[in-house]
Amino acid sequence: MKALWSILRKELRRYFCDSRMLVALFLPGILIFILYGALGKIMPSLTSTTTFENETFSLAYNEDFGEGEEPLLVTQVEAALNIENRGNTLIKFPISSENCEVLEQLKEGKYDVYLDYSPNFEEEISSENLPTLNVYYNGSSEKATYLYELASSLISYTYNGYLLNQENGVPISPNVSDSSFRIDQIASFLIPFLTITFLFSPIMSLAPESIAGEKERGTLGLLLLTPIPRSAISWGKILAISLASLASALVSFCGVFFSLPSLLPGLHLSLGNAFAILFLFFVSIILFDGIGVAISSFSKSIKEANAYLGSLLTIMMVIALLGGILDLSSIGFAFIPILNIPSCMSLILKASTFPWLYFAITTILTTVFAFFLVFVANRLFQSEKVLYRK
Repeated sequence: MKALWSILRKELRRYFCDSRMLVALFLPGILIFILYGALGKIMPSLTSTTTFENETFSLAYNEDFGEGEEPLLVTQVEAALNIENRGNTLIKFPISSENCEVLEQLKEGKYDVYLDYSPNFEEEISSENLPTLNVYYNGSSEKATYLYELASSLISYTYNGYLLNQENGVPISPNVSDSSFRIDQIASFLIPFLTITFLFSPIMSLAPESIAGEKERGTLGLLLLTPIPRSAISWGKILAISLASLASALVSFCGVFFSLPSLLPGLHLSLGNAFAILFLFFVSIILFDGIGVAISSFSKSIKEANAYLGSLLTIMMVIALLGGILDLSSIGFAFIPILNIPSCMSLILKASTFPWLYFAITTILTTVFAFFLVFVANRLFQSEKVLYRK
């Protein structure tokens, strides 16, 4: 144990007392904060509208229209839904203005959009005292978001420049839900991708230097000649990289957490979801440590280790992209190592309920796979054929 502590102290001193190493450890977290903040400024240009086909929409409205009559806007929305014969249908629900439960019913999914007209709206639209029209929707639903955006785009055309969702000159929020489908969709794509990329970056700096670097400088042979057991050297280096990487992961997590309000103002990340993502950070770091140490033990020089890890980083980025772009919510994807990490993060960010089973399988499998890779890395370090291969 004393020998292990000596190696661990030596490695940690090298990591935390070298300014270059400190930059490699903590720069990713700082970059996350800066990059997420910058992306928040350009995020509106990244949103896109889904096109629905053969879908049924429900629209509720209130007004004192006569029997068989409906607001002009409802007619326009119905016509727009059927443009290019996509097979969409609109179910209309006239609602009494005295119905106090309509917003709660909207939140529960009974309706997609609710048009709240003031009495005699269409007769008074040209008068000096403008009537009110408020459009409400459930922002957590993609379908409701689409119908709301469609109705909003038609209001100016239908009612000659009328300002939507205004009461006494003050704007009101149309979203009755605590979350927003658009924001959750963007978060489920960006956060896993950038997080996996930044978490793997410290491994590319620490792992090659730890073993392959000592081979290249010729100091590894001198270290192995000391009376310290080889297993203590191996575990000391692995633990040192893990602790340094975990510190880097914690800074990266803080960068993500504190930059979210700037990046995605409408994202509501609960404390439980934040801790779940933080736990995924830690198990991911252990997994990446095992990969990095194994590659460093196998490599003959820092250049060779960086070549392997650079190629692996590209693969990691592609996997992280797949986790955010494709629908990987099927429980079978939770059994695929590495791919299950960004997939689980995406589900946590955009699913209406916490994916307990997916999260449990991902964390258990990733932890087992991580410690298996650490064991393999330890065995590689103790093999003469691997350390001194030609």
